[in-house]
Amino acid sequence: MGRIQKKCLEALAHRNPAVTDRLLSQGICDTISIAGMVFEQQEVSAAQHASVRRALGQLARKGLVCNLGRHWHDNCGRWALPEAGKAFLEQQIKEGWAPSQRPKIKVYGPNSGPKNAPKK
Repeated sequence: MGRIQKKCLEALAHRNPAVTDRLLSQGICDTISIAGMVFEQQEVSAAQHASVRRALGQLARKGLVCNLGRHWHDNCGRWALPEAGKAFLEQQIKEGWAPSQRPKIKVYGPNSGPKNAPKK
């Protein structure tokens, strides 16, 4: 595990109930805030943001963090440790934001898509 991945896990594990932001107090954070904690800066460069995003993606594939998707108002990805992510999703379902209500996204593979679609 790399240095940035370790720092990302440390940033997500640092849960502060005294924080006024509801998501941060639950251990949920966006990619830019995590990058700020990893690099200990208020503002991060695009390269730093991208390196943290890639590190979080690797951690998500290993099952060490949860990708909670992007938020509608700032289009930033939200991340959490598995237990915090599960609690957050359960709370959203209770509030009526069931995963089945999210829009379906069609993903095309390498040999499919509009140009290879069957002709009618």
